[in-house]
Amino acid sequence: MGLFSTRRHLRHAGSGSTAVETAIVLPVLLLFIFGIAETSRLVWIQHTMQYACQETGRYAMTNISATDGTLAAYAQSQTSGLLPAIAFTATHTTSSGINYVTIAASYTYSSLVSMINLGLPIGGLIMTTQSKVPLNP
Repeated sequence: MGLFSTRRHLRHAGSGSTAVETAIVLPVLLLFIFGIAETSRLVWIQHTMQYACQETGRYAMTNISATDGTLAAYAQSQTSGLLPAIAFTATHTTSSGINYVTIAASYTYSSLVSMINLGLPIGGLIMTTQSKVPLNP
């Protein structure tokens, strides 16, 4: 009788199984959640940079006399002040008699969660984008 009651007791004993299952599943779940958040943030920053460069290109086409500094300041204003660390530059060039302006943006992305930083180069990921528009009619 003692052997059968011990087996029956072990078969129904599950007091620590919930804790073990949580310990196995929770880190993976958190990794997915923070990974999705970091990827979303990365895409949002890239989109914001591209939007600011494109809008500045449109501004440059309607304000041909705008200086490089004015264009860089305008590009920064298009980010709504949310990302002040984005570096914008504007460069005027001429090719085949057509004047162009190139607006470039650069940002060093660093993860908010250090655990996610394992896949990034040391010091962060440098994100760049640019937009080139003609100025002559």
